[in-house]
Amino acid sequence: MQVKLILMALCAVVSSFKQPLSTELDGIWEEWKTQHSKQYSKVDEGFRRMIWETNQGLICQHNLEAEMDKHTFTLGMNKFGDMGSCGSCYEFAAVGALEGQLFKQTGTLLPLSEQNLVDCSGDYHNNGCDGGLAMRCFSYISDHGIMSERKYPYTAEVGPCEYQNATKEAWCKGFNRVPSLDEKVFRDTLYEVGPIAVSVNATHPSFKFYKDGELGVTYDWIFFLN
Repeated sequence: MQVKLILMALCAVVSSFKQPLSTELDGIWEEWKTQHSKQYSKVDEGFRRMIWETNQGLICQHNLEAEMDKHTFTLGMNKFGDMGSCGSCYEFAAVGALEGQLFKQTGTLLPLSEQNLVDCSGDYHNNGCDGGLAMRCFSYISDHGIMSERKYPYTAEVGPCEYQNATKEAWCKGFNRVPSLDEKVFRDTLYEVGPIAVSVNATHPSFKFYKDGELGVTYDWIFFLN
């Protein structure tokens, strides 16, 4: 009941302002920027704040409904991943799945280091900014672990491996490939195990300019963590 009251209070604050930049959210906004090392110019601050408040409202409303058993999952605001000009999408997929699994088990959204994988998973036949596979990232993480983004920040370029075992934040004990492209299998795996790393062939123009409807895409690899 206490959790519901807190959620209702926060949702009321978010939804009671038709315009962005509500002063009652200033403290939460500043905490979020500090947590994710975000700094914006005066020009960008208002726009970024407006997006953040909108997302907070959606997440808050959803989680309130989840407390009322209207949903079987909850949402949380993590840091948005931007890989820049580096072809590290496979590492973002692997890290995103692990962050989701970590949140499922601990209730904490901890940004993990894609750069750790960019710099250090070459021995697992990944190619840094020139592509690789999520399963190779999972193999590396199973053997070594992975540091947080705060301790090993993203640079969007390949550098020397600076992994430190003493400061690793997470690891996975193993992973499996989803044995079928059947949507029911995806659904059951998501429900029973948790987040899935999916590699999608996104080179077709229809993917870039997609608007609505069911998009036919090619799934190259689908993996889930143990």
